[in-house]
Amino acid sequence: MSQTLSSISNKKGKKILIYNDGLKYTFGTKQRTLALFIKHLLSKNPTIAMITYVGPAFAVGGYAIAQACEEIGIPYFVSLIGTKKNKYFYKLEQTVGRISIVNNSMRAAYSIEEQYVDEFLRINRENKQSDNSRGLRTYRINLGAMHQTYLDLLYSDMVNDGVLTTLNPTRVWLAVGSGVILSCLLKLWRNAEFNCVFVSDKRVPDWIINNKRIRIYKSTLRPSEEAVNVPYPTILTYDGKIWEFVEENGMDGDVIFNIAT
Repeated sequence: MSQTLSSISNKKGKKILIYNDGLKYTFGTKQRTLALFIKHLLSKNPTIAMITYVGPAFAVGGYAIAQACEEIGIPYFVSLIGTKKNKYFYKLEQTVGRISIVNNSMRAAYSIEEQYVDEFLRINRENKQSDNSRGLRTYRINLGAMHQTYLDLLYSDMVNDGVLTTLNPTRVWLAVGSGVILSCLLKLWRNAEFNCVFVSDKRVPDWIINNKRIRIYKSTLRPSEEAVNVPYPTILTYDGKIWEFVEENGMDGDVIFNIAT
């Protein structure tokens, strides 16, 4: 596997391990699993002609979906809500799909997606003469309420990772949005305590609040704001927001799960 471990000390001299998940694939576990999930979708639903997604620009989900679709070669349209393009926008080749940034309007993001989908399907139906083209459709991925197949693939990817399975940490630090990766890590590291830094402005789900193995921290930064003074490569609008809490509360042997670099 391409993932590696590194270590760093916080200001109190505590040695923290960092699991870097984004070395071979920009968006690590999430991107690998999304590629597998999309391939599964296409094998079961051959009429799917395009993958779509609507979500926040500060998180990695939309970019991970775009990168997975680029890898597979299926058209996509990713509509992101935010105020500016980040470095991942410019990293993507975007040869088979498109990413649109909408200025803080969920309604506008969905409207743009709908217009793009309608035009895409119209052109494809005009260019294809067979009756099968009439059944073409798109599939919108919802990362906050993922299909069980995706969760199974994600957990399987973690189980087959030699680094993750040998770590067996006591305490883990993790940035959390929807909680999908957290749900799998809870199963993988059954004896670990999870320090979860919420980077979304949405309400923390009850299943997380009620889990005694989880301690909740809430970032004071807005979702689109970047963390500062983070001493390792990370996504400053997402995973980077862990560091301020690790600086104050990290202990020897703690593990940071760093999704992308």
